Amino acid sequence: AEESSKGGGSPSGTKNLVLYPRYVIFQNAYFWMPIFFLYFVERVSLPELLTLEVIYYVAVVALEVPSGYCSDRFGRRLTLMGSALALASAYAVFCFANDMLALSIAQTLLAAGIALNSGSETSFHYDSLEALGKTEEYADREARISRLSLLSRSGAVLLGGLIATIDIRWAYGLSCSAALIALLTASRFSEPPQSEAAQSPLRQFI
Repeated sequence: AEESSKGGGSPSGTKNLVLYPRYVIFQNAYFWMPIFFLYFVERVSLPELLTLEVIYYVAVVALEVPSGYCSDRFGRRLTLMGSALALASAYAVFCFANDMLALSIAQTLLAAGIALNSGSETSFHYDSLEALGKTEEYADREARISRLSLLSRSGAVLLGGLIATIDIRWAYGLSCSAALIALLTASRFSEPPQSEAAQSPLRQFI
C-alpha cells in the first residue's frame, strides 16, 4: 500500500524512468563543441573571445547555487524544462550572433542552461526512483545513463564537426533542435516527491 501511494507501478510513476534517458541524450547533444572556437574567432577578436569565456564561467558559478534552490523550490521538472529552454535559446542566438553583445547574451543563456541542469537531473532521477521504492537501483541506472550521456556527446561532436564543413552555424542549429526535443521530453515528466525541503540560497553559505 505504501509503495502504491508513492506511485509504484502506475504509469506516472514509471514514466519518468522511461523518459529520463531520452532527456539526457538530447540535453547533452553538444553539436557545437568542436567548432565554437572557430565560430568565435570569425566574429570577435582574441581578447573579446577570452572575455566571452570569462562571461560564461562567471555566469555558471553565479547561477549554480540559485539553480539548486530553484530545483528545490519550484520542482525538478520545471527546472529541467528551464534548462532545456535556456540552451535552446542560447543556440538560437548563436545561430544569428555577429557581435560581442549577442554572443555575450548567448554565453549567459548557455551558462544558465548548464547550471539549471547540473544537479537537478540526478536529483530528479533519484527522487523518481525513491517514489517507486527503487533507490537501490540508482547507482546502476545512473552509470548506464552516464554512459548514454558520453555516447551522445561523442556522436554529437563528430556529427557537429562534419556538418560545420557545410555551414558552421548548422552545428548550433542542430544543438537547438536537440535542446527543443529535451524540452518536450522534460515537459512530459511527472514531478516526483522531493526528498529534501527547499532552503534559501543564502543558507547554503552559512
